Amino acid sequence: MAVIKVSVFCLMALRFARYSAIFNTSTCCLVYARNINMKSAPIIVFYFACLAFGHFEYGCESIPAILEHYGYPYENHTVTTADGYILEMFRLTGPVKEAKPVIVMQHGISASASSFLENGKSSFALYLADRGYEVWLPSGRGTRYSKQHREYSYDSYEYWNFTFEDLGVKDTRAYLEHICNVVKQKVYYLGFSQGFIQMLAAFSLDPEFFKSRVRKIVGWGAVTRLDLASHVGMALVELVKVWPLVKHLPLTHMGSFDMSSCLAMSKTCSTHRMLCRAKALMGDDFLPYHSNPYTGFAADVSCMKTMEHLAYNTYEKGFFRHPSHGERVEYDLGKVEGVPIGVCVGEQDLLATPANARWLEAKFKSNGNFKIIGIYNYLGHRTFATSYTKFQHYTDTYIFLQQ
Repeated sequence: MAVIKVSVFCLMALRFARYSAIFNTSTCCLVYARNINMKSAPIIVFYFACLAFGHFEYGCESIPAILEHYGYPYENHTVTTADGYILEMFRLTGPVKEAKPVIVMQHGISASASSFLENGKSSFALYLADRGYEVWLPSGRGTRYSKQHREYSYDSYEYWNFTFEDLGVKDTRAYLEHICNVVKQKVYYLGFSQGFIQMLAAFSLDPEFFKSRVRKIVGWGAVTRLDLASHVGMALVELVKVWPLVKHLPLTHMGSFDMSSCLAMSKTCSTHRMLCRAKALMGDDFLPYHSNPYTGFAADVSCMKTMEHLAYNTYEKGFFRHPSHGERVEYDLGKVEGVPIGVCVGEQDLLATPANARWLEAKFKSNGNFKIIGIYNYLGHRTFATSYTKFQHYTDTYIFLQQ
């Protein structure tokens, strides 16, 4: 036990030291190590090991390079949110300019629009484009493609002062206003992980806007109740315990890591699952790292305030607004009606667990518009986008969209 606590302390010190020269790093880490729940220690050690020693870079080629490589025509579009963020989107138009169904695919945390192209020619965005869909890939604030703001610099506190609710209420709203003005029809929406919950949060706060623009909503790795997320949930609870200290540190966002660094540990993980739990992210059918630059994990940054919001929900055991809006102010999912919702669930996913899907099913039972599209024994959290040989969730999602 003592060894694990010391490891957490050392790794956190390395992590913070790498990005900021600060006095109280050691104090913060000591408090964290002293108060840590030992059941969550293995995943915390693994996480900070990756952050401290991982290879920090964008994991694959840019979206334009990938689309040009595979011969898919595209357009760049830019929108500005109500609070000044300048966001980039990519529109896969297809070879024929004609009316076709339109889908918006929203990435999750520590990712960008590249998420839906990580699997190269086998990516779901290209799967849908091949079947006649017009695909839009927006990239949220702070990510590789959307770093600009009308007033704030990228490294300022003001730039990173947002939660996942802001991503939905401001970013998703701006995307949909622009896209619907361009295509002149309602759109389908697929949200991966945080991309799903930002839609639920925004929809519950402004249902008329979203009902008028969205046909169906699909959730992949549909996280809402992170307290149902096994060891990962417990690790986030630890963040709540030390947040009064952490929020005073000059750390607004965390650089993600190239997952190839973790894939290199895959044999270790299969032997010592409690050491790193990498398969909780990957599942059994993940895309192996190799030299093809057009596939790979598209790592990106995470906003610390968004992490705090997720941790708060985990600690309070529900789906709540950020505490700046008041204590335990719950999103009213009863207002998310009039639009069919379907989720895909991975049995090996420790973030968006089957228990989480059943909680959602109970929440939406009264309106009859919710469906668990499928539960897949080969999927961990990240493998929704990076399955290597198994694609049943592609087929089932496509069928749900077509129905």
